[in-house]
Amino acid sequence: MEVLEEQQEYIKFGEPAHYIKREIIIKLKLSSEDLKYSELKPGDMDGNAFNHHLKSLVNSEIVEKTDLGEYRLTAKGKREVDFYSLDNSRIKIRPISGVYLLIFSADGKILVYKNKGAPINGVEGMMFGKIRLGRSYLKTVARMLSTRNLEAQKAEALSSLNIRYSHDGELVAHRTGPLFRIELKLNASEYSDFGHSNPKICWKNVEDISGDELLEALKLNSTEAKTSFKDLEIEV
Repeated sequence: MEVLEEQQEYIKFGEPAHYIKREIIIKLKLSSEDLKYSELKPGDMDGNAFNHHLKSLVNSEIVEKTDLGEYRLTAKGKREVDFYSLDNSRIKIRPISGVYLLIFSADGKILVYKNKGAPINGVEGMMFGKIRLGRSYLKTVARMLSTRNLEAQKAEALSSLNIRYSHDGELVAHRTGPLFRIELKLNASEYSDFGHSNPKICWKNVEDISGDELLEALKLNSTEAKTSFKDLEIEV
């Protein structure tokens, strides 16, 4: 699979704003086959005006013309229609998909991540890493550890989490993804700065852990139901 760079995935808000562009994409999205020019163009529309919008979609690499002269969505176009509302040209807001890490040092301490900024300011919990497009869970875990100079001795999937964070009863964040237990090779004291000065990270003994997120993860770590899923609502 092609590895995509992050800048390839930015979508301009409001595009494709013109109704003709939206109609072209909708027709291609709903069709199981490539479509001819005559099948895309409204019968009463001026050809020059339609060609302008069709060419714009081709130049944006959302639509492509085949060797047979027919049209279809590109891979980029298919990715975009998956989370883009064509009815009103809006980005669909969805839960953030990522990976949670319950990290133990060799001497049994737990890595605690202190969220300093929005959306879950002040929450002490696990490290959470967003999955980049086209990446696997394990690649995401490896990235999260390597950027902090942490070396795993063992990694084990414990559960699947679906966590809604709220403040004063209103949803402020929604994250979903697998929970991995990570056992590190070294003691906590040997990880002095995580590769950089990071006040967001500290080590705690298991008995000193507080906060719903980490406490629920520790419960999952102690159960034999390693493949279960867990729905949580946490007030922040």
